[in-house]
This record gives sequence, structure tokens and C-alpha cells, in this order.
Amino acid sequence: NNNNNNNNINNNNKYPSVEIILKPHSKYFHLPELSRSTFKDVNQCFITYKTKQIPPIIIIGPGTGIAPFIAFLQTRHYFRCVTSSNYCTCSTESTSSDTSFFLPSFNDNEDNNDNKINDNDNDNDNKSTTIVYYGCRHKNKDYIFEDLFNKYIKDETITKFYPAFSRDQPNKIYVQHLMEKNPKEIYNLIVNKNAFIFLSGNAVGVPVSVKDTLIDIIQEYGNTSKENASSYLKSLERSGRYVLEVWS
Repeated sequence: NNNNNNNNINNNNKYPSVEIILKPHSKYFHLPELSRSTFKDVNQCFITYKTKQIPPIIIIGPGTGIAPFIAFLQTRHYFRCVTSSNYCTCSTESTSSDTSFFLPSFNDNEDNNDNKINDNDNDNDNKSTTIVYYGCRHKNKDYIFEDLFNKYIKDETITKFYPAFSRDQPNKIYVQHLMEKNPKEIYNLIVNKNAFIFLSGNAVGVPVSVKDTLIDIIQEYGNTSKENASSYLKSLERSGRYVLEVWS
């Protein structure tokens, strides 16, 4: 009897059971600097963060779509702290490395500092560019990761953070509206810095809106046609630099 089995499970556990549904994710849905094989070896993870340039990432996580990206942020935070302090619980061989880490800073031909990303190059301070676009309905009701985000903003795990609280004003504001305000930054990261774009969330509406916004940005700042901009974005998706993890 399934009902009796469920009751036994609930009675034997301290906490109530929660039903979950698992589905395979895209093979590209992971931090670009860490392959699946790398994750199996913590020491190799350390070497990767200590000796290699870490690709910039743009995270777009409206609503529950932010959930998988918490792991992305935690991973970058952890290894950044480890490499910055020259401390690691792995072998001493990797900790003796003094390889410098740097990431090119944002640069354009205009004297506009608003959209510049500041990556100060310090020999033992592993910094990576992590841009986060986050959305929820109300800041005072739904902003459940506020403390964590503030922590990561303060310690620069998150380079720039753009929150959209859609219902806190008469006109609804979504993540794509915030992206529209930062076109040069987004274009520079994608085209000049080879950034990876990750989008997670509801499959209804959001992917189309974000895609249209990206195409418009590439078209305008790449001085190209809409068709070419669309083809460019498709090429990023095929190569694993534009990764969608959406559900309905």
C-alpha cells in the first residue's frame, strides 16, 4: 500500500518528505573553467583557478531560475578565497605555485566609467568577472538570497549585480529591461572577452525576451544586421557559450 509506505517514511524521518523531479541538464551547464572531469579532482580545481584565466560569465536567473546559480557563485567564492589566501587542503605541490592571475579590464574608446568593469590585477588575488541579473516580484517578500548576494558583492565574488523587483513599482521591471540599460558592458563581455551566458528559469516568456535583447545589443554595437546578430547568438549556443536551462 503506497499510502502506508508514505506514512512509514514520514514517521521514520525527522523532517517531512518532499517530492522532487530530476531531469538531465545541458552538457554545457557548468562553470566554463571547470569541466566534469575537473570537478572530480579538487586539487585540479585549485590549479585551474590558480593558473588559468577564468572566463567571464553573465548569469541571468529570474525567479527560481537563480537556484542553480547559487552553486556557481559558491564555487567561485570558495576557490577564489582558497587561491587568494594560498591555502588549500589538497597537496602542498599546488599551493606552492605563485603564478599570477589576471583578467583584462573593460576598455572602450569612450570616457564613460559607468559601464567599466574593474579587475585589479594582484599576483595572489584570483578575481573573475561574474555578472548577475536576478529577478523576483517583491524585494521585501521574495528576496530570499539577499544576505548571500550582499556577502558576495562585498567580497567581489559578484562583480556586478542587477536586481529586478518586478512588482515594487507601477511599471513591471524584468531582467531584460536591466540588460537593455547595460548594452555596452554586455556586448564587450560577449564579443571581446568571450564571456559565457547562462539563463535559467521559466520557459515561458523569459528566454524569448532575453534572446531578443541580446540580439538587439549585438546588432547595434556590432553594427550588423538582425539576421547576422541572430546567427552569432545561435553560434554561441552551439558552442556552449550561451546556455539555457529552462522549464515549464
